[in-house]
Amino acid sequence: RIFNCYGPRMLRDDGRVIINFIVDSINKNSISIFGDGSQTRSFCFIDDLIVGLKLLMKSNYNLPVNLGSNNEISINKLSELIKKNFNQNIKNIKLPFREDDPKRRNPDIKLAKKLLDWNPKISLDEGLELTIKYVKKFGFDRYNHGIELDHIFTGTYGPVKKRFKELNFNKMSNFNWSLVINSIYYKTINFF
Repeated sequence: RIFNCYGPRMLRDDGRVIINFIVDSINKNSISIFGDGSQTRSFCFIDDLIVGLKLLMKSNYNLPVNLGSNNEISINKLSELIKKNFNQNIKNIKLPFREDDPKRRNPDIKLAKKLLDWNPKISLDEGLELTIKYVKKFGFDRYNHGIELDHIFTGTYGPVKKRFKELNFNKMSNFNWSLVINSIYYKTINFF
């Protein structure tokens, strides 16, 4: 199970809070927050998720495993982190709380830690910086960006390059990992 994954190539209208805050910051110079902003979320950068998915595919385990970060942050704090990458003068606009919006989201990733020896490595600060740099450079058109897919999914792009080498995925036989990961990426693009 994938929990609150984010990173480069997210769609402008994805509807998730990180991309909504980035779009708001660019277009409106304000960030819309539903409720008082005390509700919490946990976010996992795409590179960490890909490592987790590869480890899961490499294992013999065939039941659900939660992949995500268990570092909770309030929506108010998230807005402050995003503002750091834009203009500090961006204002928060408080809107009525949506009744269907959970107060807290935090996956239990104990099984992933135990079974896969997996834990997210990329901090939210670092992941937001990479995501926002990508959006500033390429906008929201994920197909005309100049970065090859192989760079993202083999770890030659992004901060988890060392981890991919440690796990030695390139020596796995009987599996085309690039094809598998590219397929996952394109089939689940809206989850990013």
